[in-house]
Amino acid sequence: MKKRAILQKSKSFKGTDSLFVGGEFYADDEWISDQRTLSTEGMYFLNGGRACLTVIAGFLMAQGTQRILLPAYLCPTILDTLEACGLQYSFYRVNEDLSIDIEDLKQKAAEYQAIYFINYFGFPQPRTVQQYLRTLQQQGKLLVEDNAQAGFMEQTLGDLTFNSMRKLCPQDGGYLRTRFDMQPF
Repeated sequence: MKKRAILQKSKSFKGTDSLFVGGEFYADDEWISDQRTLSTEGMYFLNGGRACLTVIAGFLMAQGTQRILLPAYLCPTILDTLEACGLQYSFYRVNEDLSIDIEDLKQKAAEYQAIYFINYFGFPQPRTVQQYLRTLQQQGKLLVEDNAQAGFMEQTLGDLTFNSMRKLCPQDGGYLRTRFDMQPF
């Protein structure tokens, strides 16, 4: 799958090639393969990121989790979806590089059973942050990992990891990866 007009050549500058970036995703047969290219084990394919969040919220509520701790920088659709599902939330700070402010998270995490974090623009959190998040998991916290623009990462940290596929390919939908049985939700 390519993005239309990426690296499209043009002779508009006095005979020299120039490159244009932008456009929309579209399907390209060049990327079709008879071979499996990634494992979909433990994945549920849903209508999109909002659908994934709705299922996650239903699961959390069924576990008795009524509140979730969120990063202070996020898409407002996340808040709308969680509110519609009945989850309450509060925020922890993120640094200028969008990594988690660990000190702020440490102060707030004790009051929450679920922690939401975002791998902004497809970049995982720094190793020190990942280590702290694992510590929270070992303490029984559920981690919700939003792989915004990350595609299908092989190594994920979250107990519930999702991605909206429209950010990376010409199809709507989203995937939710988890070890939990999500069929009831």
